[in-house]
Amino acid sequence: MAKLKDKFVNGAQKYGKLEREIAEEIFSWIEKCQRYSFNKSHAVSYAFTAYQTAWLKYHFPQEFFTSYLTYSKYKSDPKEEVYKLVQDARLFGINIIPPDIRRGNVHFKMINDEIAFGLSHIRGIGTSAIQKIIETASGHLTTWADFLSAVPSFHRDVGIALIKSGACDCYGMGRNEMVRELEIILGTTVRDIDGKKTEDKGLTEKEKIYFFNQLKQCDTTTKEILSQMAKPPNPRNKTTNRMTKTELIETAIQYFNQMDGIIDGDSKFIYTSDKEKELWLNNLKNKTKKEIETIVLQNGYENKVVKPPCSNEARRQIMYAKATALENSIKDTNTVNATAEKHFLGIALSCSPADDINDNLATHTCLEVAKELNNKPIVVCAVIDNVKFTKTKRGKNPGQSMCFLTISDSTYSIDHAVVFPNAFRKLKTFCKPDLICLIYGDKKNGSFIIDDIRKLI
Repeated sequence: MAKLKDKFVNGAQKYGKLEREIAEEIFSWIEKCQRYSFNKSHAVSYAFTAYQTAWLKYHFPQEFFTSYLTYSKYKSDPKEEVYKLVQDARLFGINIIPPDIRRGNVHFKMINDEIAFGLSHIRGIGTSAIQKIIETASGHLTTWADFLSAVPSFHRDVGIALIKSGACDCYGMGRNEMVRELEIILGTTVRDIDGKKTEDKGLTEKEKIYFFNQLKQCDTTTKEILSQMAKPPNPRNKTTNRMTKTELIETAIQYFNQMDGIIDGDSKFIYTSDKEKELWLNNLKNKTKKEIETIVLQNGYENKVVKPPCSNEARRQIMYAKATALENSIKDTNTVNATAEKHFLGIALSCSPADDINDNLATHTCLEVAKELNNKPIVVCAVIDNVKFTKTKRGKNPGQSMCFLTISDSTYSIDHAVVFPNAFRKLKTFCKPDLICLIYGDKKNGSFIIDDIRKLI
């Protein structure tokens, strides 16, 4: 074992001082295992694997974290694994950026000096679902209209998960706005007064075809298209021979108003002034229905039925209600977005509830606190994520109450920030989850010792 240790440690020395220290630490652990009669070859194998992993993490951190994040889905608690790895990556100065549907990366991917979150690692979305989305859209999800029209081909809940996780932020709309539009078009599940689930239905298949065609072809919003669908049908739902003379005149005037010249019999009539044009159009009422029909068809009018998207008045009223529901905008908050990201990604990547507070008194971010040296006074604006109450076991007066806090902002999450008994007595009421506050303390012996907490929200 001594010869193996010398060979192992000396071999590590050529890579640098850190590798030698790691190797020495590993063999120290192996020797402890030997004292307890553990299987020596098994301990050595694990130790060597640990050394290789540590070497890779130190020299190729971006590749290391990309690989480990990709295979986190095979752990017993994938979201907890993602949380720990992202936290560790931040200490290495590597930023994990939120998912992006237009990027189309199924797994975690290295992009320049960052790592892009894998779409298939979003909660409720699997690899097959993402591949189906990409295949269905043929890689063209460049606009919100492209995405919205692609959602029916996979599943409504998948679309909502993509929006709430931040994968659709590239479309420049608020997440709540996107979810609301998606649910208005495709329907949603709601609960009634008794708590029973009911389906609030979206558009019919015929209405969807019309809606998505309009959304893709025209520069119009969802609200404008729904408002258009709510209008009563025009005479174009009839052929010219089925129109009344009044309807035919209205159709002819609307059609000819878009033209610079009109073929009338064997000659072409060209307007020389708006007044002349108006006189000619007004003269249509003096012609017979058959004569008007002949002139209209002679000028290229398509004599076909244009069926309205909504089959009856009841459906048009529903379209009106849906359009009205989109009148008031919904604003996103960092608290809502961060909560959704924690649910779907395992960690909030783009924001923190603390971002809703614009406070200039903070001197550090949580990441800076984690990297800060000892004996440094600190003020951080953060949210309390978790509280663990305990009692002292040693000291002059054992059994005194104290607690450990998990606090975070958009940069990092600090586990076990310490509130000792003296501070805990006055700060007990502030030591509770979801509190956004200013936290005062000092960095001592590698730990963040809290002296004071001032509630902000």
